Amino acid sequence: MTAVEIVDQNGQLEVYNALRNMFQGQHFHLRQRRRIRRLIQVRPQEHAVQGLLQKYDLDTVVSVAQTLLGDGIFESEANARSHFSSDFQLAEQDNAISKQATTTSVANRTSNFPVEPNHLCDAQLSDGFDECGLATRKTFHRESEPKILILESEHKGSDISTQTHDNHLHNPPSFVCSLGPQHELMTQIQKAMEYMCFAFAQCQMPEVVRENWSCPQAVELRRWAKEFSARPELFTGNRPSTELLQSVESVWHTAVHRERLTIQRLQQLVADTTALSTLLAVPEYEKLFATLSKQLKFIVYDAKCRQRRRAKLEAGAADIAKRRLELDREECKIIMRLKELDVGQSTAADKMVSKMVDQLTSDFAGIVAAKLETDRSGGTDGTGEDTDSDADLVLC
Repeated sequence: MTAVEIVDQNGQLEVYNALRNMFQGQHFHLRQRRRIRRLIQVRPQEHAVQGLLQKYDLDTVVSVAQTLLGDGIFESEANARSHFSSDFQLAEQDNAISKQATTTSVANRTSNFPVEPNHLCDAQLSDGFDECGLATRKTFHRESEPKILILESEHKGSDISTQTHDNHLHNPPSFVCSLGPQHELMTQIQKAMEYMCFAFAQCQMPEVVRENWSCPQAVELRRWAKEFSARPELFTGNRPSTELLQSVESVWHTAVHRERLTIQRLQQLVADTTALSTLLAVPEYEKLFATLSKQLKFIVYDAKCRQRRRAKLEAGAADIAKRRLELDREECKIIMRLKELDVGQSTAADKMVSKMVDQLTSDFAGIVAAKLETDRSGGTDGTGEDTDSDADLVLC
């Protein structure tokens, strides 16, 4: 039995619900198994995907997803309704109830957070470019136990042939951003982080905030890193690690001192910023930095694609240059042969013409000699008078 036959209708619906947000945009056109597998592996931190991989093995999930993609189930909700019929409606009701409960819980927990309007990165970003995952980093800890927040997109158990074929995609391109746009970006990130930390502090230590700071602009970002390090009691569960707080200070330092960043370093700073927003749990800023992280992944993905296209063009240009050199050599050989052929043909023609002249001269001399012999024989027989002398004949 195939993996799809093993998983019943409810199981297929569960796979669809867990992966429906993943296979959107350009990704619902995927049909290749290795690409589907890699896409599922880059986002295992999502709760629904985690539960799915715990219930079924990865190969089964990939097989079911490949079948659903082939049937066009992810392309529209209408296709999903038609495929799953009544089960789809029941699942929608359960999701609505769960979403309502979650929304109510978040609203109660964050009612005291101030909202800062008109901040960084309100632009929409379509799904479908998450194949360029961030590197695994330890971003927070509880007592002495480390935990991983951001996971590596490359799965160690991937197919060796797949790793070899896509090896160039696993290494981010190394280039430095232009200072102007980079400085503007880092300045906005710094500002947004200062607002986020101020909002968190207003909720967790309102007395300290009222006594010392009147607005978000009154506190530098690096000061918040020191405050969070000195006040671990602000965090009920996971608290920021030393490495994460140092990265927060690096954001401030880069924005203030206008340091140039490679794309890898920028990606790391944004990853740490997103991790801090998750720990502080200020909803609007969690969404803000998650969107920023997606946009940066798209930039890295685009750079990798451009690198790959450039490598192909360079290889094509080198191949053309090699072929041009070979063609030049062949052309020189042909030209030499043509010259040799022209010289040989001219010499042969000259020899043939000379031979024809010699033959013609010989034939003509024979004709003349025969005529003279005939004329002499006629004069001896006395059949006619020959008034012409031999000398006259010779002159003729």
